Amino acid sequence: MNSDKDVNEWITNFEPSIKRIAYWYLGLWPKGWSFDTEDLISAGREGVWQVYEKRPEKLEYEAYV
Repeated sequence: MNSDKDVNEWITNFEPSIKRIAYWYLGLWPKGWSFDTEDLISAGREGVWQVYEKRPEKLEYEAYV
């Protein structure tokens, strides 16, 4: 189990990937939608938190998260 790190440490660990994916996804949607990169980054952080809560053993595998 990953009890040596708390959720904030895991989010910080995945932050570069979250930002990279958020900017990539933003480029896929047409202009004029009512969201920005901060919305996508928040969704990525929420995703890490949910994996931490439900399947903490999977946090070691970045592709899963």
